[in-house]
This record gives sequence, structure tokens and C-alpha cells, in this order.
Amino acid sequence: GHEYTYLALRMEEGKNSLVLISGKVTGPSGAGEAQERQLCRIIWDSEEVRICITMRKGAVYSYAYSADGKNYKQLPGNALFSASACTWTGMKIAFAACNVENKTSKGWADIDYIRFL
Repeated sequence: GHEYTYLALRMEEGKNSLVLISGKVTGPSGAGEAQERQLCRIIWDSEEVRICITMRKGAVYSYAYSADGKNYKQLPGNALFSASACTWTGMKIAFAACNVENKTSKGWADIDYIRFL
């Protein structure tokens, strides 16, 4: 759809945090223009995180996170989001190592596995 969310591990000023971002596409499809806002930020003392996305009936989804892959915590407020119809409907999973300021950096990501249940 033209509205989306994502949960990311972000490094800012040398410290990691989990950030939940909400965005809305503002330009033509494929142009890459969107307005984003941070909904939640959690200080994260590790370089590893496990993210769980749960899709429910009615195209409603939520996020949870874990340091060990066993003990998952819901985001503050147990936020629920709706997948909306537009260019696409449903959920896409994406992995990226990027600099949100579009500057040259040495960021990286190691993805060990994806598991669908």
C-alpha cells in the first residue's frame, strides 16, 4: 500500500536502538518519495535482534522483538497496524543496510535466516 511501517535496528551517535517507523508514500509509485515519522524508540544494547511480525485476520499485524529468539516482547502499547489496499496489499519483508541520510558509510547487516510459521 501507500502507507507502511517497519521495525529497524538503527545506529545513531554510536548507539543502537530499535525504531518503529510509519511512512506514507507522497510521490508517484516507484519514485521513492515518502514522509516518515518515528513511532517508538527502544535503546538496544546489542548488535543482534530477532523481529517477529504476526499477521492476524483482517490484514492486521503487529511487531515483537527479542534478544535471544525465545523471549519476545511486544512494542510499547501493543500497537496494531493494518495492511491497506493500493499498489500492493499485504506484507513485504525487506532487509537493508543503509544510511538514512544518503551519505557514504560503512554500515552492514548479516542476515542468518528467515523463518515463516
